[in-house]
Amino acid sequence: MDVKKIFLSPILIWNLTCGGGFGIINGFIADAENGEKLAYADVILKNTTMGASSDDKGYYYISHIPEGRYTLVFSYLGYEPLEKEIEVKAGQVLTLNVELRQSPIEMPGVTVSAERERFEKNVEVSHITFTQREIKSVPGLFESDLIKTLQLMPGVIGMHDLSNKLYVRGGSPDENLVLLDGIIIYNPATHLFGLFSTFQPDAVKEAELYAGGFPAKYGDRLSAVLDVTTKEGNSKKYEGNASVGLITSKLLVEGPIPKGSFLFSGRRTYFDALVWGYSHIFNKDVELPYYFYDGVAKINYNHSNDNRLTLTGFGGADVISFSEGEPPSDKVDLLWGNRGISGRWRRTFTPKLYGEVLGVWSNFFTD
Repeated sequence: MDVKKIFLSPILIWNLTCGGGFGIINGFIADAENGEKLAYADVILKNTTMGASSDDKGYYYISHIPEGRYTLVFSYLGYEPLEKEIEVKAGQVLTLNVELRQSPIEMPGVTVSAERERFEKNVEVSHITFTQREIKSVPGLFESDLIKTLQLMPGVIGMHDLSNKLYVRGGSPDENLVLLDGIIIYNPATHLFGLFSTFQPDAVKEAELYAGGFPAKYGDRLSAVLDVTTKEGNSKKYEGNASVGLITSKLLVEGPIPKGSFLFSGRRTYFDALVWGYSHIFNKDVELPYYFYDGVAKINYNHSNDNRLTLTGFGGADVISFSEGEPPSDKVDLLWGNRGISGRWRRTFTPKLYGEVLGVWSNFFTD
């Protein structure tokens, strides 16, 4: 089975223009520690009623600002507020990119009755957003898993505790659209015959689940949409971590490059290697012919303040390899999985015109 799809979609976001007697302020808000963009941060002009919130890419825009001097205040939950003294001139655009530093929140004792969700632009039916911290906070059988987390949500069920297939409001798994940075994932629960999904929590920035009423840009899927965004990679310093679990070993490396950042995350089961070592050390005729792997690589390049290019590559497969015959002579390799690549060009043409162009190639293969 070989399914290929190429997708090209321009996304343009128009903002209201301003008159000649007013000025404009725009820019991006990021984390000072790793350079990740901060979605839905607050930006206000002190002692005025004017302000805005950054979008999901960290971009903010304030128009119709009378000429004069102001104090611009940036704030985000869990970060130190930042104040900037600025001067707005009529008919001009002031671009101000800022970085906020994380800070613990000190407060007196309170009685908590509920947890405040992150800022919501508007109320959307059956739309849930998960951050990396929320995904990792849900315990799993072997390790944290995005699909297992989604199965706890209303309207989403699993066949049983060992299944990672996504059944949303009675729809079958093949009626869902699953995206990873725009790459179509055709069967996200292939690993270990459905026990593991293809998403590595260490590399996920956020995941959005539309269980109904999803936007038209996602097409005509019948059941649900799962849109997963990976981390951009630390643009400030090199970092990495490795871990060994009951079933898999994982590695994540990220860091800065000239005018950008990179991220690589990989995972592989290792039981086949342990069994191979055991058989050779103790001279036993035993083998485990199965393993799976997956990996994500991402590069961000900022050509200028107004232009950003992002490339993402994904690959994962399940492999069964064994020999047959007496004595074993013919080697049989069976593999199946997903692979794909996406390229995203983001440009701020003017403060009033912000656009993205996305190109995607994806493929589900069997061999």
